[in-house]
Amino acid sequence: MKHDIWPLFSCPVFATKLSIKDTEIKKYIKEIDKLKYQNSNFKDSNISLISKEYFLLNKPKFKLLKRSISEALIYYNDTYLKYKARFKMTTSWVAKTPKNSSSDIHNHSNNFLSGVYYLQAPENCGNIEFRNVPQPNVLLFFPSWAYHKILENNSGKDRLSIAFNFLPCSSFGEQDSQVDFSPLQY
Repeated sequence: MKHDIWPLFSCPVFATKLSIKDTEIKKYIKEIDKLKYQNSNFKDSNISLISKEYFLLNKPKFKLLKRSISEALIYYNDTYLKYKARFKMTTSWVAKTPKNSSSDIHNHSNNFLSGVYYLQAPENCGNIEFRNVPQPNVLLFFPSWAYHKILENNSGKDRLSIAFNFLPCSSFGEQDSQVDFSPLQY
């Protein structure tokens, strides 16, 4: 699997291109165009939108994409993180960043790992702050505690991405650092 590791937070950020065909990506975009959206921050009107659907990748039409993301997470964990744990996706939603919109700096509390998969990322579409990377068909995993934001979209076209969070669903760690998340179902 071709990929990059960025040593940004004294822990790795994983980036890889998924083997999702353009025809499938277009089908996903068609499905997410049907969703309802809300401001991610009600104080500012120039803030990116998030879908009201928080379990998008549990929908049958997104089964292939969820499987591809999960396989990439297994590879990332087995190759780099080396946790003796499986992970459960807790939430997944669409982040839609229209022209002249951005997001506030934020993190994903109550989760362990987070990720973003870019369905549509035109040039000048508002980069993720920890690196200038939005490209179509690229998936990122990063620690949930890592603060990040979306920079202003100056492209004239919406940037569409699906964000998600994971928690381990087994026991991991050793001795006084052991944590048991096994009651979570994978």
